[in-house]
Amino acid sequence: MNFLKTKREETREDIFGIKVADPYRWLEDVKNPEVKEWIDAQNTHTDNTLRNETFETFSRELVKNFKVTTFSNPVPIKGRYFYYERQPDEDQDAFYMKIGIDGEPIKLVDPNGMNYGNTVSLDFCFPSRTGKYLAYGLSQRGGDEMPTIHIKDTGTNKDLGYKIPRCKTANVRWLPDDSGFFYKRNHAVGDVPQNEEHLHTKVYFHKLGDDPMPDDYAVKQEWYTSKDSTRVPMFIFHRKDIAHDVAHPTILYGYGGFGRVESPNFKRGFVPWIERGGIFAVVNIRGGGEFGEVWHNRATKEKKQNSFDDFISAGEYLVEQGYTSAEHLGIFGGSNGGLLVSAVAVQRPDLFKAVCSRVPLTDMARFPKFGMALRWVHEYGNPENEVDLKNILKWSPYHNVKEGTEYPAFLFTTAEKDARVDPLHARKMAAILQSVNKKNEIFLFTEKEAGHGKGKPIKKIVESQALTLAFFVKKLGLRI
Repeated sequence: MNFLKTKREETREDIFGIKVADPYRWLEDVKNPEVKEWIDAQNTHTDNTLRNETFETFSRELVKNFKVTTFSNPVPIKGRYFYYERQPDEDQDAFYMKIGIDGEPIKLVDPNGMNYGNTVSLDFCFPSRTGKYLAYGLSQRGGDEMPTIHIKDTGTNKDLGYKIPRCKTANVRWLPDDSGFFYKRNHAVGDVPQNEEHLHTKVYFHKLGDDPMPDDYAVKQEWYTSKDSTRVPMFIFHRKDIAHDVAHPTILYGYGGFGRVESPNFKRGFVPWIERGGIFAVVNIRGGGEFGEVWHNRATKEKKQNSFDDFISAGEYLVEQGYTSAEHLGIFGGSNGGLLVSAVAVQRPDLFKAVCSRVPLTDMARFPKFGMALRWVHEYGNPENEVDLKNILKWSPYHNVKEGTEYPAFLFTTAEKDARVDPLHARKMAAILQSVNKKNEIFLFTEKEAGHGKGKPIKKIVESQALTLAFFVKKLGLRI
């Protein structure tokens, strides 16, 4: 087996008397030519191994799946209906309005028409209380998530000439009379110390002048018992005609953080997997918001391990019920979900065969130092607090990889311009796993000119998903 070798340094930091090893800290510096060469070598290795006939097959199928007209649920405001729509030949959603439910669609914002080199994304749209105005955000560089707010008169479909820059993750709130709105805005670059830009965000006020799932598929909710006897639900998707006396290649997906609700929905990217007899399961672990804030709070900070226990128990349940086996069970998650699958694979390497971890957090002893992550200490704890650090080090994926343990195969995917979760997390985790694994392969793929996910063109979505499916096919044995 051809494993990539990465330079290991004896970097250790004494924090509250705890010796914290960080042998791949040098991979944090993306401006270092040596790091750039390392990233390119990782991409080449991943391409050479996974961009095979299976990848091409899934790419062709996924293009067909994604090249369809899609709609969001309409938002009714005073007789007007606002919604997102994407045509088969478009890379991104445009924002539309109808006057009356049967009215003709009026295209208000179309990022595809502005998208030179696929570098413009439509980040948000907020109609005013009467529907007369629309505040929308455009990012001018792919992945930076630093949109500029524009204002449009929906009656004339003309921009009013306002441009409010640096409104990262803006939440626009209009006044009832449409006379203005509140919004959040970041400092200009250079105004605040490095890594503190998100601490200095301010709130401003601006004053104006068909059924996707065919009948031959089964979707069912099942409940299982977690480690501490908590009952947790899971949705399981598969073809109705699959045999029930054999272990099927299965992908288990979860998120479990920030109170986000993982409701069952049509996932086009996994249709080719299910069509070929694979199983796809979505678990509603603690940390999510499926049962309100109490469910969320039961897996934050010192209780974060509950998320991991719930997910591990879901995998055990799928094996016990005969859906799959440890040799056929893969896990998948992105962002906080990437942290989730990385952590559980390190804790229970015997239970999972393959792991796809997208844009993950992994070095939890240093996570607040990069990007916007300082905002997340309420979720994970603050490693600059002694009590929090001791708890974090119990489950931080990067710090719990042990020499002499064989971990599942991994595919890490990240993006060079991710402004939300710094790519250094994926780099460091891939490097440390490559250093200890003797049999199971560890892949890392870094997307160029891409961010955390918002505004990604169809071509990149298809490429990323085909790579994921090719990886799971290779490791879990799904027949093509």
